[in-house]
Amino acid sequence: MKLDQLHYFSAAARLEHIGKAAKMLALSPSAVSHCIAQLEQELGQPLFVRDGKRMLLTSAGKRLAQRAEQLLGEVAALKAELSAVMPG
Repeated sequence: MKLDQLHYFSAAARLEHIGKAAKMLALSPSAVSHCIAQLEQELGQPLFVRDGKRMLLTSAGKRLAQRAEQLLGEVAALKAELSAVMPG
């Protein structure tokens, strides 16, 4: 599991749409979709179900979305913390 995969998955989960997530991330929809498919394959279960044009989270997807937000928040906080450290 890579941070980029979690970032793309998280965007798609929040927006419930691959195309909107791709636009927000400045990527192609196929790149976001491919990345999420790799993540689903690695985890061995679907993370989304389609409902028309919307993508709804499965129960596994809901768990991952919650944890992904926490992990991505921690990464952002760590980056900010380290960039604020002044060289001695």
